Amino acid sequence: MLLLGKCFKEVLIFYFMTIYTEGILFYLFLVDSLVYFVYAFFLDKKEHWLSSYFKVNKFYSIFYLFIMVWLGFALYRMQIITFWR
Repeated sequence: MLLLGKCFKEVLIFYFMTIYTEGILFYLFLVDSLVYFVYAFFLDKKEHWLSSYFKVNKFYSIFYLFIMVWLGFALYRMQIITFWR
């Protein structure tokens, strides 16, 4: 009974965050950079109609992912985006 009472004393607190437009755009671009990274490194280099304008390059995929992670840390430090605990 003592253990059951101790479990009820512990309360989980859920933090409800405000959703900003910058956060939504960041997550969309982050997913885009991850897809581009996977496409550049692991998928076949099939010709796509868009690849005539934007070449698939491993260096650019790493650079794009690095920029997005850096931007994510900057938005996190400004408390615009949060990560679940």
